[in-house]
Amino acid sequence: MTGCDGSSDYRSARSRADFWLFCAAMFLAFLTLSTLAYLSVVLASVGMTEGQIGMVLSSPLAPVILAILLSGRLLQRFSPLSVVLCGQFVSLAAS
Repeated sequence: MTGCDGSSDYRSARSRADFWLFCAAMFLAFLTLSTLAYLSVVLASVGMTEGQIGMVLSSPLAPVILAILLSGRLLQRFSPLSVVLCGQFVSLAAS
């Protein structure tokens, strides 16, 4: 990105790299979430009933609730940035 006078809108080259790295991480994180919307169609095409599909799609509920309850403690103990980076790594590794 450049300003009207041709100068960069970023404070430094490091800021630019951090921005693009953050964009890539968000894209990958939400790409995995958006593909979940198609999972019910795929599961139905292989013959699963609506009840079975509901159980499969709701199975992450318990770990998510535990993670939400645990995240407050983690944020108090570690910096928010390190918790976010660790969470992104775990999410990407699990995909």
